[in-house]
Amino acid sequence: MCRHLFALVALVVASFGVAAPVPKALKHDDRSALIGEWEEPQKKRAWWFKQDGTAGGGERPDERTGRFRIDPTTHPKQLDWSSDGGKTWQLGVYTLQGDVLTVNMAKDTKAARPESTVEQEQTHFLSATRKK
Repeated sequence: MCRHLFALVALVVASFGVAAPVPKALKHDDRSALIGEWEEPQKKRAWWFKQDGTAGGGERPDERTGRFRIDPTTHPKQLDWSSDGGKTWQLGVYTLQGDVLTVNMAKDTKAARPESTVEQEQTHFLSATRKK
């Protein structure tokens, strides 16, 4: 009887690990590191990110607002932007080193994701520093 009970318990425990894996984004989410306000001094712009997935910025606070999503498990890390509530996305990549956020984003929603955070003519590039 004990052997059958042990086998049943082992089967149930194993099935939880297989049936409901934890999404990678929950395990490795560094969204909280993006939260807050950032300054892009070269272009005199400010950007902000919020925990609820909204973001915005530009030269004026209301210039560009939308939603962002990240995947820090990829290399390079991915940061995507939507101006229409998530119907279409501009694909991008980012690095976060200390207080410096570097983003390279496709020019529009039909363009491919940039391969690195190196500035390119056909992409949007920003390098911002966390506001203290």
